[in-house]
Amino acid sequence: MQAYTDAVRLLAGYCESHGQPLLAGELQREHIRAFITDQLARWKPATAHNRYRGLHAFFKWAVAEGDLQASPMNGMRPPQLPEQTVDAVRPEHLTRLLTHGLTRPGAAGKLGPVRRTRTWLEPA
Repeated sequence: MQAYTDAVRLLAGYCESHGQPLLAGELQREHIRAFITDQLARWKPATAHNRYRGLHAFFKWAVAEGDLQASPMNGMRPPQLPEQTVDAVRPEHLTRLLTHGLTRPGAAGKLGPVRRTRTWLEPA
């Protein structure tokens, strides 16, 4: 819910500072597109994408409530998110984590690294 209200609040601030309409019923697709373009220039694509989704939900709600005849976002597509690769955990890092990262000095009654490793990795 916070993301939706943030997106609407930021859109209102953008519209006010750029002399665009402040009423939802007066906004056009080009106003929303300009705002999203501005967000892409300022933030990461994922942030602009979340703002797009928040606005989309808001306008969909406004139409469902009868406050708008149609969403100014009809036919718009969200900003593209670049595909991000995630490095796999290398075997030596996993071994180090499993042998050194699972015990706390002086932690009475805690499982040691070997028992925890078996607990986590061996099938039941």
